[in-house]
Amino acid sequence: MKIKLYSSTCFALDGNFCAAGRRRRATWAGALCGGILLLVTAGTSGAAYTGLAIELSADGQLWNRSLVAAPGTTVAARVVASYDGAAPVYGLAWVNFQPRISGWISQLDRMEDYLTTGNQDGGMVAFDKPGTGQAAYGRIFPFAAVALGESAGGQQTTLMNHAEVVGGRGTIRIAQSRTTNAVGTGTGVGQFAYNNTNGAGGIVCAQPPSEAVFAGVRSSANAGIVLFAFAFTLDATSTDRSLLVSVPIGGVSLFGQPEHSAGWFSSPAQSAAAVTYVPVRTRAAALSVRGPVPTPATGLMALLCLPLARRRVR
Repeated sequence: MKIKLYSSTCFALDGNFCAAGRRRRATWAGALCGGILLLVTAGTSGAAYTGLAIELSADGQLWNRSLVAAPGTTVAARVVASYDGAAPVYGLAWVNFQPRISGWISQLDRMEDYLTTGNQDGGMVAFDKPGTGQAAYGRIFPFAAVALGESAGGQQTTLMNHAEVVGGRGTIRIAQSRTTNAVGTGTGVGQFAYNNTNGAGGIVCAQPPSEAVFAGVRSSANAGIVLFAFAFTLDATSTDRSLLVSVPIGGVSLFGQPEHSAGWFSSPAQSAAAVTYVPVRTRAAALSVRGPVPTPATGLMALLCLPLARRRVR
């Protein structure tokens, strides 16, 4: 089985893959991905699955898969991974996905800034804890090993917001700048399938493939793994609306497998030479916008009442 390198963050595979329901291994050749040598072992686990869920919060403390927020609220969102299966795994190796918000109102709703380039080796990574002095939004340490930006081949893998209309609703999707087509559309094949039929043009969340890289800091967690955090501010003039924040399954990378999958370390040593691919199942989060919208009249009344309130205080 051969690996063909197409960019610093995207590779495709030639050969026969494991049939669903069976677990088979085949060693792959190495590929330089974002400046890191990946020696990969393929595998699929028929009964197991990788969960990719969206969680929402209005205060950055309490997280849930449903939220009711007032107009003008800044909502934080995060992508959380987990493993469900009988075979043991020893931490998430890598996964690639494209979060999307449906029900978006362009020019009124606003995405907050997040880290779009670089990797954690250069400090371009967010931390899932307060008080670190690092960026609040972006890929979460230690899952930003692959560098994003302009690759040696001239491909732009910088993350950006893509405004689209899907199913008659306004949406906004986070993916690489070269991934301009909506999830599951586009005519690209082979090296151009990243735009956007094989999910390879999204947010690459990966740990370093070597214990020695990044001072040996790694995650062996199999549940509650926060991979990417972002935030958006709702339009203050729109209410009684519903939004859906999701990770479309078609926007998750195939990594050459029959199903959209994530790679998990299959040995305690967390070697990139031993990675099992497990199919992904996604769970969306529902956001309801409810509450009064300030009007010019109510604002004027507040100004008129202010002097009276001051007199009463005196």
